[in-house]
Amino acid sequence: MSADFSAFSNKTFDPASWINSTVSERSDDEPLESYLASLAMKLHIISQDYTDQLETGMVEATTIMPRIMGEISRIEDVLKSLEGEMGSLGTVRYYFFYLCCLCM
Repeated sequence: MSADFSAFSNKTFDPASWINSTVSERSDDEPLESYLASLAMKLHIISQDYTDQLETGMVEATTIMPRIMGEISRIEDVLKSLEGEMGSLGTVRYYFFYLCCLCM
C-alpha cells in the first residue's frame, strides 16, 4: 500500500476524493476489507504520532513559560534601571552645561 498521506496538509483536502483515489490504487488481488483495515491502522498510527508530537510541544511550552516570564521580568527591571540612569545622566549633563556657562 502506498497511500499519499501528505495530502492531509493541503488546504483544499477533500476526504472523499482522497479515499476514492487511495482505494482505486489497491491491487486486484488484495481484498478490499483487509486493504481498508490496513489503511485505517496506518491512519491511526499517523494520528497517534501527531498527537504525541503535539503533547510533547505543549509540555515543553508549559515547562519553559515560567522561565521566559522570569527573563521578561528581569529585562523589564534592567530597562527601568537603565531609564533611571539615563534620566540621571540628563540631569548631570544639564548641570555640567550650566557650570560651563557660568565659567564663561
